[in-house]
Amino acid sequence: MNPDQLVFLDRLDGPWTALLVYGVGGLLLCAHLAFALHRWLTHRRAAAQARLDESRPPKLTPGFTSLCGVVETDDERPAIRLTLWEEGMEWQHRGSWRHRWKERSRELETRPFTLLLPTGERIRVLLDERVIYVDALQIRLFTGTERERSAELSAGQQVRVDGVLLWNRSGRRTEGVYRGGTAPTSMVLRGGRTESLLIAVGGLSAGHEAWARWYGRAASLLGLTLALVQGVAYRSYHALQIAGVVVSADIVGQQVYTTASRHGGRVHYRLHARMQDEAGRAYGLSDEVPKPLWEEATRRTGALKSVPFLVVPSSPEIHQVGTRPALPRGPGLLGHAAALAALGTFWWLRRQATPWYEQRRVVERGSGSLTSSVLAQEAAQSVRRASATGPSASSQAPTVGSGSG
Repeated sequence: MNPDQLVFLDRLDGPWTALLVYGVGGLLLCAHLAFALHRWLTHRRAAAQARLDESRPPKLTPGFTSLCGVVETDDERPAIRLTLWEEGMEWQHRGSWRHRWKERSRELETRPFTLLLPTGERIRVLLDERVIYVDALQIRLFTGTERERSAELSAGQQVRVDGVLLWNRSGRRTEGVYRGGTAPTSMVLRGGRTESLLIAVGGLSAGHEAWARWYGRAASLLGLTLALVQGVAYRSYHALQIAGVVVSADIVGQQVYTTASRHGGRVHYRLHARMQDEAGRAYGLSDEVPKPLWEEATRRTGALKSVPFLVVPSSPEIHQVGTRPALPRGPGLLGHAAALAALGTFWWLRRQATPWYEQRRVVERGSGSLTSSVLAQEAAQSVRRASATGPSASSQAPTVGSGSG
């Protein structure tokens, strides 16, 4: 009787198993780990570059540039006002509340403003509907299942503006478009044909640093999952695939036992065998087998005397009945579940960590009810307002960093 022609209940075999082991648990996990490491390194470099750009003197040469300064508006109205209207939903799951806020619509109002540079020069900033605005959203209205949040760019705020610096087409200095001080230069900062104008309150370094920390933790967890899945759950499968040798082992005993299951109980049939290596050392082998093979081995007339085992010579404790390597069901299912859970969790947490200004349509999920989420955000707003009234409030605005994940 050929053991490879029988169905082993405690094993995972076939092309689907190889796909999960080498595809999902191998290549896909490695690809995610490489992606996380790449993004971690990219955001670390971007944070360092952002700090450098925001600390060095501005270069007023035509072309794409980054300028930092203080906002000066033409009147009392803000240069940018962004309003989001969101609808909420809450539900109970296993005794705890969950909620979701989803953007219903938004409105963006923009007006040109002047950017006062640290050198005292003023640059006119021209905005359009493509502007990318990076700031903290403040809750303005909450009605139970709906809320309104907004962000405003007002005079006195410290910002970083990334765009294309151009000479003013009129060739004249833009007099009378600011409140006090020296007239702006004949240069304007605006978005390019392919690059949108980006305005970040407080700069971009904090956002890149936050993403670098997130991807660093994600890479650590993905690397740990990869090591556990491949080095523990799939260890015997890899060893048998690489170094497994088929030997004929003499059957020396049989065993039958029952374990409890959801359907009452499961009967297990196990064979005990013995083999000798080339040096004459004897090793005991044992494995669970299908009932037909066990019956063939226990039959009095024409009983099966030996059975093929796949053994790793350097580690005889790694073995199984048959000639083709298979994955033990218990560790295999745990490994598959861990790999799939790690991949799903990575993208779910990444979606949760993505700030509103990097989302096409803002969606926020979390624990607690809708009311508790609003109260938590209002508490965070109070902390930001308190910090903004400190000694350094004149030079710093509430900082919400950017940097695409």
